[in-house]
Amino acid sequence: MKKIRVLFYRPKIDGHIVDNGIGIWTGLLNTIGLTVKFKGNFLKARRIVKALMCSHMEIWTIGEDGHWMSGQCWTSTMRGPESGVCVRSASEILKHPERWFYAEFDVYDHLLTVLNRKVKENKGYDKALIGRFFGLWWMGDKEKYICSEFVNEVLLDILLKFVFWELVNKKWRFIHRIVTKLKTTMSPLLSAITLHECGVKFFEVKDGKEIKV
Repeated sequence: MKKIRVLFYRPKIDGHIVDNGIGIWTGLLNTIGLTVKFKGNFLKARRIVKALMCSHMEIWTIGEDGHWMSGQCWTSTMRGPESGVCVRSASEILKHPERWFYAEFDVYDHLLTVLNRKVKENKGYDKALIGRFFGLWWMGDKEKYICSEFVNEVLLDILLKFVFWELVNKKWRFIHRIVTKLKTTMSPLLSAITLHECGVKFFEVKDGKEIKV
């Protein structure tokens, strides 16, 4: 068994329009959705959204020396020279650790083989899929990924093999709802909220402290 971390990036008003737009829009939608779910308890909804606010996701694998910061980060991006599914050094991605938090999972040993294959088969970043954040559900390319779609595909395999049986003693209807959310959502924030509903814990990259949701 190995461990991986799923990284979540907190947006900051820094000129990255897509990150900021996704954070603001999905924050609003999830606040409304949770307020309805909690029967009008806006403060509880807002607390969860504020604690788990994010606009980007990555898979973080540990380095060969056993240290996380010498490891690698895997995602789909349209920034920099890469376009689509790529792998970059953790030290490059986590230059601002205060902007990141993570959840940790046990995984099967051949996950790196799966991740490397996805990088090799990369078809580019699915810019059209961003339209789904704003209700354009028909947009997107089945052969391309955005960050949350790529990470959630890997995450679902992890959940079905390990997490549901270790953390979630629930009815099948609940499990089906969680799987459906992670298969269909384009929102990193809703992904984090969904994991929170499973009982998954989150920690700060900067100091390893658990985030109280």
